[in-house]
Amino acid sequence: MQFDHLQIENFLSIGEAEVSLANRGLMLIQGKNLENGGASSNGAGKSSLVDAVFWCLYGKTARGVGTDDVINDAAGKECRVILTIKDDADVYLVTRHRKHSKGKNRLTVEHNGTDITLGTDKQTQELVNKIVGSSESVFANSVYAGQEAMPDLPMRTDKELKALVEEAAGIDRLNEAYKLQREKANLVKREAELQQTAIEKLDIRLQGQREQLTRYEEANKQWHVDQKAKAETVKKDAVDLKGQFDALDVKSIQDRKKELDKRLAEVRKRIDATGKERDVQKDLQAKVATIDRQIASLDTDIRYSGERVKAGKKAYQEVGELAGKPCGECGKPYHENDLEDARALRKKSLTEAVAEYKSLQTKMEDTRERLKIAQETLTNFEDAMTSIADETSLEREIRSLMAAVDSDLARASGLKRQVESAIAEFKRIQAETSPYAKMLAETQEAIEKLVADRTGEVAKMSEVERRLSVANLAVEVLGTSGVRAHILDHVTPILNDRTGHYLGQLSEGEITATWQTISATKAGELRDKFAIHVTNTKGAKSFGGLSGGEKRKVRIATAMALQDLVATRSAKSLPLFIFDEIDHALDSNGLERLMSIMKEKATKSGTVLVISHNDLNHYISDAITVVKEHGLSRIED
Repeated sequence: MQFDHLQIENFLSIGEAEVSLANRGLMLIQGKNLENGGASSNGAGKSSLVDAVFWCLYGKTARGVGTDDVINDAAGKECRVILTIKDDADVYLVTRHRKHSKGKNRLTVEHNGTDITLGTDKQTQELVNKIVGSSESVFANSVYAGQEAMPDLPMRTDKELKALVEEAAGIDRLNEAYKLQREKANLVKREAELQQTAIEKLDIRLQGQREQLTRYEEANKQWHVDQKAKAETVKKDAVDLKGQFDALDVKSIQDRKKELDKRLAEVRKRIDATGKERDVQKDLQAKVATIDRQIASLDTDIRYSGERVKAGKKAYQEVGELAGKPCGECGKPYHENDLEDARALRKKSLTEAVAEYKSLQTKMEDTRERLKIAQETLTNFEDAMTSIADETSLEREIRSLMAAVDSDLARASGLKRQVESAIAEFKRIQAETSPYAKMLAETQEAIEKLVADRTGEVAKMSEVERRLSVANLAVEVLGTSGVRAHILDHVTPILNDRTGHYLGQLSEGEITATWQTISATKAGELRDKFAIHVTNTKGAKSFGGLSGGEKRKVRIATAMALQDLVATRSAKSLPLFIFDEIDHALDSNGLERLMSIMKEKATKSGTVLVISHNDLNHYISDAITVVKEHGLSRIED
């Protein structure tokens, strides 16, 4: 970075002036006051030239002049100073106005032709500090050495000197970085705590799902055991019924029926020959036969009804054994509080079965009574008929046999239906799906998703922990014992070396000044403590004991050492040094030594501005003259 060009309008004694500042080396600023009869340099406005730099950057002169006091008395307004700063490819124009028709009292900044001025002068001033890379304090103490504003570093307090050294070395940025990094580390730590909480919540949910899965697995296992037992029971019933059906030998019964039908047809043929009597007889016989079939059917129904009564009674008696077993309809396990409902239902079924059984018994009694009446009617009629006793007797015998056959066939039909029903029930039971299958699948899926989510959260946690470790390490590195201590360990020798170098030349080795940044407490702990210890080998043991001239030499040497530090730091360097009448009252040897130091500084800093009442042209080849006339100063090369 370099200060490239300075343009002044109506500032202090100067009316208008432009000065190139970049790489001027050692440049002398002389004065000529034509308003003074002796044409001396006093009051010409030499210091106004360098004060313009300071005022443009920080809003006041090194001597403390500010506000409207900086406006040239002759002009009374339109005060403006423009400083061009180049930083590699970046070009900044810093302009400060006072009572200016366009700029008013504002501080403005342009960057590569674009206005980047902020909302308030305070904000813009912070922007200027950032562009220059220096606060007013560091600039004043490391760049500007003047007769009235000589940096008095040896007399600075610990706090003041610490602030100057840390900013000059760029440590103040580390302090801000340390604060920001600590806040970042706390945020990452909070993030890690939240991430751990998220994992713990997933663990709780995962444990709950796994416990639920275990319960479903046990219930599913019991359901399959119960299903198998139920299927075995139905299968056994089907086998028993099939055995009974096979034992009836249906084909033989059907053959017997065919044979009886044939015999009956032959008997009926002979009976029908008797005419109308036989028609009446036939009607009566048909009625008897109908009642016989009704009795046979009722007999079967009564037998089946009796079996249902037995089954219902058994089911009612076994209600107490249902606890823990699944419901045959919904599959849900019975609990103790469900038994009363189950008992009531089974009692109701038993009551209905008993009622049906009694109803069938009553109906059977009525039917038998009707059969008795029908048979008596038939007998009486046949007694009065033309005698066909043998045929009639044979017919009754055949019909009786047929009734028995029909009864057997009806029973066989009932058994067949029961077998088919049992087989269908067995297949239905076998085809049943566990009601827990879906629950198991859903729970397993939920567990897999939770495991995947947890894996993702653990991965996030690992990343957060890594970032937390890095953040904590950065806090440690940026902390007091980290980079800051390392920089101070590096800075202190530089300051001592450069101070010794300059002071050795200025005092011929009689005076030493040592910078101290760390000291030990009584307990042996190292603490920050900033001070400059000064001694004279031929007298004073402290800065306060030095003479005025000796103090000036110490102040010059320490200020130049601080400027060397600023010029070599990794952040913005300040390639400028200003000596304002610090050659005052030096003898020829002292002046020669000072000029030698100034030339050295010019070689390293790029530009060193020397303001003097003395004729230094045989020391400094590059010179400009500030000429004051008619109340205004101008620049002459």
